[in-house]
Amino acid sequence: MSLSSLRPKKKHIILIFRQNLFRASETFIPLQTKNLERYQPLYMGRVQWGKTPSGQKAVSLWQVSSKKRSFREVFHFLKSIFSLSAKVWLKLTTKEQQEEIKLIHAHFGPDAVRALPIAEALNVPLITNFHGFDVTLNNWRFLTSPVWFPYPFLKKSLAKKGAIFLCPSRFIKKRVLEMGFPKERTILHHVGINLTEFSLRSPEREENYLLHVARLVPVKGTSILIKALSLLSERHKHIKLVLIGEGDLRKKLEALAEELSLSNRVIFMGSCTHDVVKDYTSRAMISILPSIPTADGREEGLGLALVEASACGVPVIGSRSGGIPETMDEGETGFLVPPADPHALAEKITYLLDNKELRIEMGKAGRKFVEREFSQTTQNKTLEAIYNSLL
Repeated sequence: MSLSSLRPKKKHIILIFRQNLFRASETFIPLQTKNLERYQPLYMGRVQWGKTPSGQKAVSLWQVSSKKRSFREVFHFLKSIFSLSAKVWLKLTTKEQQEEIKLIHAHFGPDAVRALPIAEALNVPLITNFHGFDVTLNNWRFLTSPVWFPYPFLKKSLAKKGAIFLCPSRFIKKRVLEMGFPKERTILHHVGINLTEFSLRSPEREENYLLHVARLVPVKGTSILIKALSLLSERHKHIKLVLIGEGDLRKKLEALAEELSLSNRVIFMGSCTHDVVKDYTSRAMISILPSIPTADGREEGLGLALVEASACGVPVIGSRSGGIPETMDEGETGFLVPPADPHALAEKITYLLDNKELRIEMGKAGRKFVEREFSQTTQNKTLEAIYNSLL
């Protein structure tokens, strides 16, 4: 046996493209490329919001943590917004890296049309991962942002030239096909959950609070949940509501909690690390995501926070909106309620609060559901097989 055969094979570089890198609400992006056997991710973006995952590499035009900006940095940053040229992006990489990149995986449709010229310049396949707003938002809304502006005009080009289109739910896949993307290249692929990190809890860990993990934006329906809390009976007045997430609606939601005399029961945690989210998830009585369709067309693509809760053995409640019904086995692992109906939501919350044994049984069933449908090990192997098919 030769020494060369004993050396580990060099991994192919896969370029992970996201204009906004490592946001607190998008931990699913780096987790999707964890433990790949043949591929090493190189992240590329316009703005880097958080730290690069341990052992991996990232390049960006702008780092939020950086205090000083050169004229050159500002120029290239603005050029990346108003130009569709691949040159501004390729300057972030060496020629050696460019030669080793075997394919590009872009997250969100507006990002994929920005990545398409890069894929063409490098002559590599482009995978587009749709997630939610990029499929449900009205076209006029995209036209209000210089970053999103090209997307409505280049969807057809993306559909024609893109190699594979991944969808996290059947709901999103249906919408993508309705947009005119080719059926034979549009694939349902779930984002996987690390079943070791989100382990099944013991019932003794449960504490007296409801949990809502979401950005504080209209589509998440947070105001509906606060109103539902106010409708709970006197025997449940000790139950608190923990909100993990940040967003433009925070002040309005704080005012609503005060108006309903709930300021001492609604806890605004703000944006938290993934470890903090896992800890609070594992101790919640119920995890709730009452998302609603918004006036500009936005709907929930899936609702990963509910899947993470089920992995911990926590029962869930979600609205019958977007891809949320696909996060549970209704009646077995959780309940669905009509969107924007605080009374129906309060009724299901009360039912679960009054039935501890049911919470335990639903939690166990939820864990099995996630093991079957959302295992990170299984989903990432499937993703790697998709990558392999394009080489």
